[in-house]
Amino acid sequence: MIYILAFFLTLNNITLKVTGLTCSICSFNAQKNIEKIYFVDKVNVDIEEVTFNIEFKKDYYVDFFAIQNSIEEIGFVVDKQSVIVDVKNTNEFWQNSNYIIWKNN
Repeated sequence: MIYILAFFLTLNNITLKVTGLTCSICSFNAQKNIEKIYFVDKVNVDIEEVTFNIEFKKDYYVDFFAIQNSIEEIGFVVDKQSVIVDVKNTNEFWQNSNYIIWKNN
């Protein structure tokens, strides 16, 4: 069963965990793959916590499918329950320029 969750947010960044990483080279490969996504500005990795803080470019649509696919295509999995979304101003929750969509299995 597939559920689609859609939000309209003014995003700064998200933080998420990736499972299946076994070494710093794995983390580096995942980081480089995420950085290739057109709406991603910067990726910071915490190797000990296996978390990725992904910062987005302004005025771009954010597509979680693209993030998820970039990680899965190199053999790892996004821990969707670990995702933390950082918004600029929650008062502008419905008035923003970014669209996020995430697929749950």
